[in-house]
Amino acid sequence: MTDSFLDSPDPPLGPRALRPHSSIPPSLGPRAPRPHSSIPPPLGPRALRPHSSIPSSEAPRPPDHNRGYLPHWEAWEHPQSITFRLADSLPHDLLARWEEELARLTQSARDLERRKKIDAALDANHGACHLRISENARAVVDTLLFFDGFRYQMHAWCVMPTHVHVLVTRFQGNTLSQVLHSWKSYTGKVANRLLGQTGRFWQEEYFDRRIRDETHFWIAKRYIEENPVKAGLCHRPEDWMFGSAARQR
Repeated sequence: MTDSFLDSPDPPLGPRALRPHSSIPPSLGPRAPRPHSSIPPPLGPRALRPHSSIPSSEAPRPPDHNRGYLPHWEAWEHPQSITFRLADSLPHDLLARWEEELARLTQSARDLERRKKIDAALDANHGACHLRISENARAVVDTLLFFDGFRYQMHAWCVMPTHVHVLVTRFQGNTLSQVLHSWKSYTGKVANRLLGQTGRFWQEEYFDRRIRDETHFWIAKRYIEENPVKAGLCHRPEDWMFGSAARQR
């Protein structure tokens, strides 16, 4: 795979990113039709490959995998919450100190506490916070929404100054690593060009979590949309223009 956005020379920006999105996760209730547009995406036949009609419980499932020290859950047709962050968003000395502090805990307790610390540190806005620049944040939002309804269904999203939260259900045939690579590769190039720099824009590692049930789904959606309020960036979720809650205005 090349570093361009799914091999396209053109930025995935424009009115298609403004189409409405359903908040109903397909695998947490009666199976609903996917919102396919009658206008085919302008990126060639790869965007049009058919999705299997095999129910997710019967379809072949790609194996879970690890990148770095984090396991990643690969399963289609099921909602996941995902967080990915800028390369400079967590200082190395901070991460090293956490590992020393958490070394005495069990693995499960260590993973939980590490995630809590990371969430708090990301909202503290370490590093250059390049996603504070509206052009960068808008490019991320438009890229997330470009294949919504074709390769995945986007339920909620929020672009913060140092990181991005999404709640998404991937359709069969689109692996987690492929989807993350396409998002980060394209937006990293756009942002670096705007900033007049080169080098790594995004941290390679990311966090993902399987949504257990409908209650967990709504908790995750609320967390994502309220993150700007919690971080002191706005008073109401719908006031944050780079989050899905803004569509409720």
